[in-house]
Amino acid sequence: MAQYRWSYTSLQGKRYIVGLFHGPKTGHLMIYVNSKIVQIDFKVFEEKVYSFFLEEDLCEITIKKDNGSYGYDFQINKEVDTPLNRKRKAFNKVNRNRIITMFVGLGVFLAVIITFGISQKRKKEREKERYLQEMLAKKTVSATATIDSVKWSGDQASFYFKFYEGDIQRARIELIDKAAVDLYTQGLPVLKGDEFMMTYYTYNDSTSLKLNEPTNLQLANFMYRAFEQEQKSQSHLSEEELRCRVKCAFRVSGISGLADVYFQAETRESNPWHNRLTYNKLVRDIPFQEAFNEYCLPQ
Repeated sequence: MAQYRWSYTSLQGKRYIVGLFHGPKTGHLMIYVNSKIVQIDFKVFEEKVYSFFLEEDLCEITIKKDNGSYGYDFQINKEVDTPLNRKRKAFNKVNRNRIITMFVGLGVFLAVIITFGISQKRKKEREKERYLQEMLAKKTVSATATIDSVKWSGDQASFYFKFYEGDIQRARIELIDKAAVDLYTQGLPVLKGDEFMMTYYTYNDSTSLKLNEPTNLQLANFMYRAFEQEQKSQSHLSEEELRCRVKCAFRVSGISGLADVYFQAETRESNPWHNRLTYNKLVRDIPFQEAFNEYCLPQ
């Protein structure tokens, strides 16, 4: 015979012992609380639920059957409509609303604190950045660097250049990776006398050569070198027309356009970025044709 016992403590703090006897073969069943029998049943061979009250709580003992074996469970039914459960639901609803209100308030409070903290942090970062910029501005000088020579070693170029800080001429060497040189000059040769903007940091006596900022004189140098190549390849055109074509290439594509003109005799194998194909595409595209018609043809 199966015997089970459960302990239950009421809301008033009183302790009850709930027990069950069940004969799987006879089907006889008895449920007791402490020493009092509350239910007796016979021929219980299937799943069944027995309900009874302990004080105001509706208690349930469930008999389960699985593959000929029985299982037993004791629990309080807090869902069925009883006076105590109605009180529970009302109490839980009030508490739930209080908890929701508390969490919403806490969320708003935290959001305000976090927003304020982020705002203050960003403000301090901006002030720090502004201070650093002001300090750097006081300790940096923009100048024109004049190239003396360029020497290559592997994938790095050493740029030897001079510049003036006030009336003082200074000389520097700066190493620049080939990838950066190619990016900024598009492969156009940098020769002695070429000019680029630079920054001189007086606080640590360092420099930053800016190949991406050629001076107006340097742009003229690049354009003249492109003109010389255009003159060799397009010798049937007048000098005026050749110069105008070079200017159109610069108007349409900038330094990259000048590189297309300069390297127009190259094959794609020898120069994948600027070659005869890229040159032909440049001069045949609509933007170049429109610029040529506007600036080079008689009106």
